[in-house]
Amino acid sequence: MSVSLRFRLLIMGACLASGSWALGGNWRAVTPVVETRYRPNPGKGWILYGDPASRRFTNLPAEAWAIGSIGYMRFNWAELESAPGVTQWGIVERAISECRAHGLPFAFRVFCANYFGKGRSSKATPDWVFAKGARGVGEEGASRVPVWDDPVFLQCIQAFHRALAKRWDGDPSIAFIDLGSYGNWGENHLSTLSAFSAPIDSKTFLESHALPFKAAFQRTPVAVCSKDDDSKNLRFLDENPEVLEATSVRLAAAGFWLRWDGAVCGVSPARPLRHAAVGTPKILEWCFTYEETLRLVRGWKDRLSQDLAESGASYLGLGLWRGDAASILAAEGPLVEAAGRRLGYEFIVRNIALEPGRANVSPRALRVSIEATGLAPCPPAFRLSLASLDDSGLVLGRIPVDGVRPNEWEPGKTVEVRLDVPSPPPAGARRIALGFYSSGTSPEPDVRFFNKYPEGSLWFPLAEFL
Repeated sequence: MSVSLRFRLLIMGACLASGSWALGGNWRAVTPVVETRYRPNPGKGWILYGDPASRRFTNLPAEAWAIGSIGYMRFNWAELESAPGVTQWGIVERAISECRAHGLPFAFRVFCANYFGKGRSSKATPDWVFAKGARGVGEEGASRVPVWDDPVFLQCIQAFHRALAKRWDGDPSIAFIDLGSYGNWGENHLSTLSAFSAPIDSKTFLESHALPFKAAFQRTPVAVCSKDDDSKNLRFLDENPEVLEATSVRLAAAGFWLRWDGAVCGVSPARPLRHAAVGTPKILEWCFTYEETLRLVRGWKDRLSQDLAESGASYLGLGLWRGDAASILAAEGPLVEAAGRRLGYEFIVRNIALEPGRANVSPRALRVSIEATGLAPCPPAFRLSLASLDDSGLVLGRIPVDGVRPNEWEPGKTVEVRLDVPSPPPAGARRIALGFYSSGTSPEPDVRFFNKYPEGSLWFPLAEFL
């Protein structure tokens, strides 16, 4: 049965403004309505920190879950491996379940040192590691930490990392896993450990810590802390700006995401992060809690804005632990909205133009102008699809948009995407819509443009059959 190919631009009060104008030739355009509130998207956004004491997420209000992208926690190695090869994943699985109940993936770090000073530490490296002959330094008990290049320690931690990967690599519930085997809190610096713990050189860190960890995880992303040479916390024995830059470049080239666990404190994260390849996801963590930041960092909002711009971050913690998220949401709502939009990618459909056919009746294509307003490209797996919908929104047919790579849409620029219209459309089709996918395996669109959508749908309307 022949179906008419006459179109009109879809004017939906919730989605498109009614104004239109001629672009020249046979094109007409309208201005889609821009969203006014931050909405989470895959591959970017706010990280929600759980309570380190209870290992639960009960500290988070509903408002945090509504805008969060990832739940996050840290664990001591000692609480996950009680004896060689004897692992206890229960507290990790509980955290995953809490996040899953709110529709979010989970990320975590396992570290080998958790030292805040004498009498203010918890056991991070299991006692059995030292019993097997690994050298340790510091006070006996909870404050004892390994010698970072000791061969017995490296053998034990690398075996644990392989067990970690065997259990969690490729699990869709996991957004990323941090490397945490070197330095205090797994941040690749010594800080309060420096009185008794010696740094290793960058070559040892790469070859004995970072690269074996990355080799264990073939499917799940892994992240590693980077560091600026302005920091007073020594990282490597051979530390200098060139070494730090080269190390960050090599880590990014190996496939690591890069972290900066010290944002909003007056030290710039730009140098180690900006040298990573374009498209390497970058994560910022606050240096202090929200309350401490108010007391200690003058002009902290400007500092945060500068850190975001210089790093090109895709993720930022919504504060740190315990009640930080609730405090920030209560006091800094506009900042949360604005910073959330800047993180990672953000795409706004600015114009939709319709190209009629030879007789000014049948359209040949749609032309969509899309502005990239975020700080970073979207992940390379992102894809577009064009779909025909019926009056109820049911998808009758969809066509992948080949040759268009959203990760190449440069932040700060506007691109025009030409979309060939299905001809003839499926029987019963009434609308043409654009779907945005975070991967080629996503069954339905799961990425939003920063525009208004029809209620309950992530198919963005472009045009309607007459």
